[in-house]
Parts: sequence; structure tokens; C-alpha cells
Amino acid sequence: MLSETEEVALTRIACRLLDDDTCWCAYYNNQHHFVPDCIVLKPENLDIHAYWVPLTCDYRLIWEVKPSLLSSTPDSVHAAGISVRGLTLYEFGIPEDDRDDHIIQEPL
Repeated sequence: MLSETEEVALTRIACRLLDDDTCWCAYYNNQHHFVPDCIVLKPENLDIHAYWVPLTCDYRLIWEVKPSLLSSTPDSVHAAGISVRGLTLYEFGIPEDDRDDHIIQEPL
């Protein structure tokens, strides 16, 4: 969130559980043990959460009734150049006052 406006912005700062190489949660089946307020996107909560996910996120595309990027391989987003692989920063490594410095623009 932008500190001055409270506007939500995409940043390179990732959840501590994100595996930067695979772009998957390292503890998906037990993420709430480590991050109690982790949001699990699902059809019944997309209407309140889809606005802050990237424009290329399949959950958002489905919610917006746009063509999905679903494919037979999880690596398709990396091949298409629309993933954050290798771009993220560890959330605890960035001071709160410096987070606005890591905003990214879409498309990636």
C-alpha cells in the first residue's frame, strides 16, 4: 500500500513463504501456521480480493470473465515472461519506509 494515499500497489516484495524460483508457496498446505492472515483466493472471495492481484493472474482473469492463461504446465507463465520469477525481494529485508521504492508497473 502506498504510504501517503493508502492506494494498493504491486511491489517486488514477496511473502516470506514464496519460493522465488517456482513462484509457489513453499508451505501451501500449512501457510496459516506461518502467516495467519494469509488470503487463500477462491471463487467465493474473489470479489473482495481480485482488485489487488496482478492483471495477468488467472484468478483475476476468470473473475473479470476474460480469457484465461490456463495451460497444461505451471511453467507457461514463466515462458510467457509474465511471472515474478527472480524479481522478488524478501519481505523482512525491506524496511517499512522503503517499500514504496519497490513498486512495479504492469505488465511485468
